[in-house]
Amino acid sequence: MDGVNRVWKVVQQYNGQSIIPIIILIGILFLVVREKKNTNYLIVYLGVLLLTFNEVTYYLIRKLGEGMTYYRFLWMIPMVIISAYVIMKLFEMIDSRKRKVFAAGICALCFAMTSGISMQQFFQFPENIYQMPQNTVDVCDIIEKDRQEKSPVTVLADNSIMYGIREYNANIQKVMEGDDGYLWNMLESNNCDVSGFLGKVIISQANIDYIVIPKGNNASAAMLMSAGSSYIGNSQDYAVYRTNYDVIAQTVYDKYYSGAFQSDISTYYDEDVDIPEVTDGGREYVYYPDNHVAFVDRETQEYTHYFQQNKEIQMVEENEYILCAVDDSKGTVSKDTLEKMQKITDSGKEIILFLKKPIYQENIQAENREEMLGENSNHTDAVTEAFIDLVKAENSHIAAVFSMGIGEYNKHMLNDKIWQCICGTEDNNQGTVIRIR
Repeated sequence: MDGVNRVWKVVQQYNGQSIIPIIILIGILFLVVREKKNTNYLIVYLGVLLLTFNEVTYYLIRKLGEGMTYYRFLWMIPMVIISAYVIMKLFEMIDSRKRKVFAAGICALCFAMTSGISMQQFFQFPENIYQMPQNTVDVCDIIEKDRQEKSPVTVLADNSIMYGIREYNANIQKVMEGDDGYLWNMLESNNCDVSGFLGKVIISQANIDYIVIPKGNNASAAMLMSAGSSYIGNSQDYAVYRTNYDVIAQTVYDKYYSGAFQSDISTYYDEDVDIPEVTDGGREYVYYPDNHVAFVDRETQEYTHYFQQNKEIQMVEENEYILCAVDDSKGTVSKDTLEKMQKITDSGKEIILFLKKPIYQENIQAENREEMLGENSNHTDAVTEAFIDLVKAENSHIAAVFSMGIGEYNKHMLNDKIWQCICGTEDNNQGTVIRIR
């Protein structure tokens, strides 16, 4: 009887708290009694409905992969037409004008009490000249500004905002139903158990240009960033990401099929860092387990190694960005390091920061909290706290933070824009390919 319960639940969800189903049942009885000449047609129609709304049909529909659209069979029932016809027939049976007015009042009261619609919605001023939620307008404007010449673009978002997006901008289209299943279920639940290469494979196969998720879904945001997507802006409640799926697809092919990238260690992880000023096709680095970094020349495959000296703070400045390494292995940073870091952030260039100990985050699993820099460390002093605040600040120009020191690969958002990637320990020989683009 599980199928019967599911069918009944579909009917309930379709109608909500409305009294229309009750009116329909009354209407069917009324038509059987009063409209005897049409009884044969009615019996055939009811037979079709019974063949549609039963456990066997529901099972077959689910087997065909269309369980999510089963409710559409309810469109065969002209509920509004039947309800209007029955109500008008009942009004015709009432002789007194006062009784008709009273009956109309009862109908209006029943509608107000059971429809689930707040009357306040009918008396609200529109948020803008388009008479649409400002969230929808803001998301559309972000995508429109970013899409350049591409038209149309495909967007994945929840239905509460997607239909408004399509109405506002015809250049934005919804993902075809069925094409987004696994990816959207993962993003909507904020329960993303993939990252790096696997995330790239999922994104590259999705053929989706933009993904819109609730701002609070930090796990989803980390997954998208890990898979090479670019954060391009946010509205009041939603964050918008460009997937870069076409570029990612080529990256996946190059690395895992053509052998275009080689390394002197096992480069198990693969991360992309977005820096808008980089327009020459990007750069590649290898981040080693001992916390040093090497630039890779794509043509010669020669390595230029950085940060191998034992210093508190080191930096390499490129035209568009800065690589900066800070030695926080003691769980603290010095005042001199803080002051130098402040000057680096004042440069206005995007910064890729490398730490020996990751910045503390509650959702990072670690047996010893001393392995992290910050909140739960007994050694955190005012200077170290100021350093952490500087890194997390919105105007810090930090593009990403990388570190070693904890056994398992972790990636989390430090705030809405900055993510931190913990790549492993010195005990293994696994490095991370960092692509700056």
